[in-house]
Amino acid sequence: YSDDLGLYQRASEPFVRDRISFKCGRRCPCHGGVLLSFGYRGALDPVYLERGVPPSDFRASFGRRGARHCGSRHSQRLEQYAVQLRNRPADIWGSCISREIFNCCKNSGIGKYIFKQCPVLAYDKPVPVEVPEELSEFKNNAWRRRTMADSFARNGLEQLKAEHAKWLVVDFYDVICNMNEYKGGLFEVDDFIRKTAFYKGIESKCEPCYLFDKRTMQECRDAITRFAFDMMNLYGNNIVLIKADLKDCFVNLYKRIEKMDEDPYLERKREFIAYCEDLFINQTDCAVIDISKHFYASDKYPLGGARMVHYEHEFYREAGVFLAHILSGGKQRKFGGYARYGNDAENFFPCRSDEQQRQKYGAVNGSPPSFKSRRSAEIGQGGK
Repeated sequence: YSDDLGLYQRASEPFVRDRISFKCGRRCPCHGGVLLSFGYRGALDPVYLERGVPPSDFRASFGRRGARHCGSRHSQRLEQYAVQLRNRPADIWGSCISREIFNCCKNSGIGKYIFKQCPVLAYDKPVPVEVPEELSEFKNNAWRRRTMADSFARNGLEQLKAEHAKWLVVDFYDVICNMNEYKGGLFEVDDFIRKTAFYKGIESKCEPCYLFDKRTMQECRDAITRFAFDMMNLYGNNIVLIKADLKDCFVNLYKRIEKMDEDPYLERKREFIAYCEDLFINQTDCAVIDISKHFYASDKYPLGGARMVHYEHEFYREAGVFLAHILSGGKQRKFGGYARYGNDAENFFPCRSDEQQRQKYGAVNGSPPSFKSRRSAEIGQGGK
């Protein structure tokens, strides 16, 4: 390690460390620092590129002394990779569902990430709250403070109008998330937000609710129609929708299927998010990745364990293949199956209901059948 290796220092930031693996190499004869070899896993956040490291300056990141010598090969690769990312970035308006897919999407970068901003609320008046500047109010998380301030200000559309990428990836998970009503305005909450000092200061004035309890279906329809129109004005046909199937079962760390805690609103949430997704598709004729229905939730999900939309890793890997195909200009725009076997996915995926699973595989609340056993079961029933 050398203090001159600015790029190595930046890698200590979580959003970079998650997507770059480092291995120590031989020492540079110019200044004695350790040369590093870089391996990429999925997308590299452009926020990293925007922090003073444009492609032309990547060579300088390897060291202020002897930069030309130690950066000749590695910096050239980084320059090519950075240009590739800048040529094909995509914005996200959605949640961790869309964001995590980019970690498995080859040669794709992220532009703007509109987070915790429900599309149905995009045209509401800002929530009348003053967001403090002190990071201690947000558990010293600057990104969380900024995204909360943005969600209160309803400025997602303004951000995209100011500057946007060629493509937009969107999901509608935010429409069924936990919300609070504060001084007549709605905002989304999660476990992290509830633990912040900022939220605890206004909690007594907040009323927990869901969007479908505070808005009529006509209001939701009008907002999504307007949202679809604005997105088409910005991106044309370059829009990808990731459909979200809400789970009531998950695969635990011992690879056994368990039921989640009962959610009395689950069926209502499923109907509402499906309504919003289908309405958006009809309005935009966007590309669609609809494969989450073939997977369980998983306790191995790295950002919080099993939740109703924290899927098995295989989902993100397969969705990443499809998304890379779409962003690279591929002709197919509707995906509902499995990349390895095509769209005939029902032959290879676990069934949705317990009863279907019993009938087809003779098991429930047990180990999920492997792809091989699922295929064998189909072959035994006359499948190809």
